Amino acid sequence: MRAAIQLIILMVAVLPVLAQPNLDIELTPVNPPIIIPAQGCSFQFSASVVNYGPSQVLIWMWTRAWLHGQTFPGQAITPPSLTPPVGVTVSRIKTQNVPATWYSGEYTYRLYAGLVPYGQIQDSSEFSFTKLAAMDRQSVWDAECTGEPFTDEVKSPADDPILDVTLTPVNPPIIIPPQGGSFQFNSSVVNNSPTQQPFVVWAKIVNQPGIWIPPALGPVIINPPLNVLVSRLRIQTIPGSWPPDVYIYRGYANFTYSHPVIDSSSFTFTKTWSGDGGSWVSEAACTGELFPGEQLLITHNSSLITSANPNPFNPTTAISYKLQTASHVSIRVFDTAGRLVTTLADGWREAGTHQVTFDGSRLASGMYLYTLQAEGQIVTGKMMLVK
Repeated sequence: MRAAIQLIILMVAVLPVLAQPNLDIELTPVNPPIIIPAQGCSFQFSASVVNYGPSQVLIWMWTRAWLHGQTFPGQAITPPSLTPPVGVTVSRIKTQNVPATWYSGEYTYRLYAGLVPYGQIQDSSEFSFTKLAAMDRQSVWDAECTGEPFTDEVKSPADDPILDVTLTPVNPPIIIPPQGGSFQFNSSVVNNSPTQQPFVVWAKIVNQPGIWIPPALGPVIINPPLNVLVSRLRIQTIPGSWPPDVYIYRGYANFTYSHPVIDSSSFTFTKTWSGDGGSWVSEAACTGELFPGEQLLITHNSSLITSANPNPFNPTTAISYKLQTASHVSIRVFDTAGRLVTTLADGWREAGTHQVTFDGSRLASGMYLYTLQAEGQIVTGKMMLVK
């Protein structure tokens, strides 16, 4: 009797393991190698899945893009669910957008198959693609994966956001002169969740190389009424020290200040090399009408440490900076009219202290500004060349 009971216990323990599906997925790029310009573009890939049994089950598939060991936010597809026949390989051609906001570098694009959305992973497959720093075509701003649907493919419920945020610029296109300026935009949010509860909204600004530049809107905690669209007019100032470029102003909504977010919205603005700008704008700030229950969410950001020595200088000076974590670094020098003089650094750097040299031997005496962009921050310094 005891042996029979032990056998039954063993069968109960083993059967769920035997019932697990045997999944095999393959991810194959079309026309490799895949090279993405700085403005972004799309690539195609073949996604194949086969369930070797023992039974037909519901599975979930999703992709992620990885750079330097970290998941890049905002990318790839939400997990579609499907139920492929046992023993039959099902393949579809998909198209993935890579937006201009992603960093340059070599990415790993990985496909997962699991028994629940983003979990209980049974198999994965991957390939790589490269995003360049040089620009050669019209910009792509959104990451989106489209293409042939799998049989009975069903989108994740996450495709219908329970939080909805929309940013709409006033009087586009927005052009900021070299000395800096400001623009207005309408920020609209609606809470479609079952119960009224506070949530977090914030906005970030990113330039073409993919460097996030705070501050923008928030992060703030708001608590508007359920299913009511609430709009507020906000004003954003842009400093003269920011380099001329095309920038993205992107807003987010989530129940916590974290990624992945429930919803996002964006528009673009341009800071020019020339034009009539009036007085110099020294700070970036977002002001305007408050949302119901709006209160500032305290966050702790790492601090960049930078200096130029000697200063004043003739004809060279060393710009030193310290990174708390590994980051993409951009160091550019401008004259007081906002014209780019030179780029001293543009690439990935490890944590620690670094140094670059600025040579002003061919330049006229006067004030020069340098901008250090790293760790999602921008720091501006002044240098005086005296000959």
